[in-house]
Amino acid sequence: MLFGKNLNYLFKKLKMTSDSGNPDVIIPIDKNKEILEIICSHNLKHVATLDEDNSISLWSIISQEQFLTKVKTLHIGNIYNTKNGKRIFEISDNKYVSISLDRVIPYNFKIFDFEDENDVLLTFPDWQNEIDYLSFSDDGNIIMANTKDYRAYVFTSKDNVSWVCKSMIELKYFKQIYITLKGKLIIFNDTIYEITMWDVEDLSIKTRILIDWNYIPESIKISDDEELLLVCAKNEETKITRFYSFSIETGINYAFFETQFVIDRFHLIASRKAERLLYIGVNNINNII
Repeated sequence: MLFGKNLNYLFKKLKMTSDSGNPDVIIPIDKNKEILEIICSHNLKHVATLDEDNSISLWSIISQEQFLTKVKTLHIGNIYNTKNGKRIFEISDNKYVSISLDRVIPYNFKIFDFEDENDVLLTFPDWQNEIDYLSFSDDGNIIMANTKDYRAYVFTSKDNVSWVCKSMIELKYFKQIYITLKGKLIIFNDTIYEITMWDVEDLSIKTRILIDWNYIPESIKISDDEELLLVCAKNEETKITRFYSFSIETGINYAFFETQFVIDRFHLIASRKAERLLYIGVNNINNII
């Protein structure tokens, strides 16, 4: 993550282009506030920021306007401090926001509709109260994972009011897990340096990939057509980061390249024409690239 002045500078310069070919969408912010995190919904319908005073500010694209319209700012108490670990912070195209909280009853996060500010109430079949990863999938489901018990959960709703647990999935050991927008679980096992991708609908394995034993994945993404799997992995001894491109169908490594930049995040863009890699990071003098 980028924090403080670097993140504020980046967000002031941030622009987004929609799939419909509209001009860049510029996001105005309060320059006197320090932004801790920025998130966008999958189709760039909504943007949320977590500010230093534990408030969440929300913007939405209204019709064909060039500028995002600020919807509201909400103060959320008891937000989990990332100094103690990774924090859940996600936003969906249908106006749901999730955020980690420093509590365990009823669970260590909350999901709310930012339009009416009502909380989404969930009941776990095993009375789980600690969730480490959460994602809003494209089909409207909420997919979550617990790293202690190695379990995943899929919640669904027919009316966006009542939510039920569609499935609870028992997983084998993993070091890292990623949840994709299309409802896939990507699991990294550091004992054999294997990446496995599962479909949560039919519990089938979509691909198995082996990576170099001295590189640890820091982030994994798949292309919109689910043909490419991109892995950002780092060698802790040399501090070199590698980007790997794998075929999901065959598991073959198409290519990789190396960089000494510290990578904050990366995206696959312009998938309708050809996959392109966009990454954000800093060099050794802390300049954003």
